[in-house]
Amino acid sequence: MTFEIVIINLLPLASLVIAIMYKFKAKSKKISKISGFRSSLSTKSKENWEFAHRYASKLLFIYGVFFLLINIILLYLNFINTVVMTIMVILEILAYCLIGYRVDFVLKNRDPKF
Repeated sequence: MTFEIVIINLLPLASLVIAIMYKFKAKSKKISKISGFRSSLSTKSKENWEFAHRYASKLLFIYGVFFLLINIILLYLNFINTVVMTIMVILEILAYCLIGYRVDFVLKNRDPKF
């Protein structure tokens, strides 16, 4: 059962760590070419870089807490098996992709004065 607990909680815990890192990355003085939320829109300007990291940090934190709570409920109900684990991991990966698309969408459509 320990292996299942690690696997099912790995992505939500990673998202919480990344959310904390992005919170600090938003306050950094320059755009990193190696790490961070790097997209064509987020690297265009310092304002976009800061906004993208603040926004992605919030979404990743919500995502991490949400999936951790679901995982705890599933573990408590002893409802973890291979199929449930596979579904949860796929949903968690899709959530990561949706966060990336959401941040880019908001960057594209946000008020430039923000």
